[in-house]
Amino acid sequence: IPLRLVGSEMCIRDSTNAETRIAAFVWQNLSNKDIAAAINRSVSTVKYTKSSLKKKLATDISLEEYLRGISAMDDAELARRANIKT
Repeated sequence: IPLRLVGSEMCIRDSTNAETRIAAFVWQNLSNKDIAAAINRSVSTVKYTKSSLKKKLATDISLEEYLRGISAMDDAELARRANIKT
């Protein structure tokens, strides 16, 4: 599974800095247009990066749903999914 825990934070294995930043914006429920304006990139770049991140996470649901689901999990559930003992 592409998740791991570092301290109390969930990290995405092998994610780039851009993917991590965009994931944070997606988690905040910003639109592609708003994310693009915030990071001074095109909307197509944001869409491409989100697609790349979704592939790394190997999920069939939308990236937005996936990230909201993670934020709703407690530490024990995150650790179980990441195969880490708490």
